[in-house]
Amino acid sequence: MYDDILELLHSSDPKDRIRALKEIARTEDPSLLTQLALIHKNDHDPEVREMALKAGRYIRSKQQKVAPFVIDDATVGDARLGADGPEYEMTDAAASIGDLTRKKKKNKRMEPVSAAAEKRAKGLVERAMNFSMSGKNDMAAAELRKALHINPNLANDEYTTTLAAEVMGLPKDEAIDELMYSAANNVTNDGITWETALADLATYGLVIAIIVFVGGLLISRLFGDMLINMMNIYMQDSSSYYDMQTVEDMKLLFNQVSNPSIPGLLLSGLSTGVFSIIGILFWYGVVHFVSTNFMSGMGSFRKLIHKMTPFLSIINFVQALVLGVMFFFLMRGMGDLVSTVDGSFDQQIAVERSLEDALNVMQLISWIFSIVVLIFYSKILGETYEFGAGKGCVSLFISSIMMVVVACGCAFLFSAVAGSLFSNLAMSMSSGM
Repeated sequence: MYDDILELLHSSDPKDRIRALKEIARTEDPSLLTQLALIHKNDHDPEVREMALKAGRYIRSKQQKVAPFVIDDATVGDARLGADGPEYEMTDAAASIGDLTRKKKKNKRMEPVSAAAEKRAKGLVERAMNFSMSGKNDMAAAELRKALHINPNLANDEYTTTLAAEVMGLPKDEAIDELMYSAANNVTNDGITWETALADLATYGLVIAIIVFVGGLLISRLFGDMLINMMNIYMQDSSSYYDMQTVEDMKLLFNQVSNPSIPGLLLSGLSTGVFSIIGILFWYGVVHFVSTNFMSGMGSFRKLIHKMTPFLSIINFVQALVLGVMFFFLMRGMGDLVSTVDGSFDQQIAVERSLEDALNVMQLISWIFSIVVLIFYSKILGETYEFGAGKGCVSLFISSIMMVVVACGCAFLFSAVAGSLFSNLAMSMSSGM
């Protein structure tokens, strides 16, 4: 039944909303008083606000007949309307709705919160109210945790605390403390441990190391063989113009290129994997800072690592595979181009056009691949911080700008320090002379 009422309350037609309020009044359910108070406060239609007021009065009067308030009792009988004991009383302003207003007592310290964070937290409270009306208190509590995490000042908001008490089945202060401070209910406790996150990072580093090792081996073989073939073609008819010792030295060099050191490639791969982990941790740090501070995101750093790193591993593998195929066809095209040196002019033009078309196709594939990756990045980031793919894309954009600024700043600082050291060294050498 509450689902039907909820649907009517979200209707754009005031008549539907009034009909829903009448249905709420007929339920005589005191847990809906807070929702009625919100409607009375926020609805733009005066008739709807008036009906919410009347419905609240009706439910309150019915409830008081069943279980009157006992101010000396901390539980207010069995008919909880959000009160949590003798420190609450009815006021004229609140009595029309049936809510209870806090007497002056200790309030939690107010903290500076941005307007965007306040808006997002308010939306989460409204979602919690909708879940509560549908009987989904677990989901309502989860939304309240997020709202209080974004805007801790809601701990002093009467609507939020009343809703928290109804959802948690606790006095207001206890409900708020449970939602804000309980380790078992911490919003950042998403079940992802640092061991899991570090395992994801280690897997990513291993993937990068394998890509560098295998890619370096294949490229060396292909590139070395191509150099040897090119040298043989060029020298086939003009060997008398070259010094034979130089030719032998070049052949030895090309053979070394085509047969690289396996231990050297392995060491290069492992070191690249380690530096790649350091690099993405720096990138993750910037993204996390932007997502939580500028976008009011609700994800933890561990969650970002766990959600993004496997995708990065897959993307790097696919990218390496695509680049490998592109490099193979490029090398083959360049080999065909070299083989037409002694051919006709038409053959050379045809090979050049074929190579140019292949490069254009590769560039198109690269653009499409980048767009697809950006879409998935934005989606994963939106899921991680629970603010959608659109804000995920904006967060990536801002993070990229910040990384460019930081990189430029580091480069400037390095140049300044290096220049200062060089100047001091030059001055010391000149004074020594």
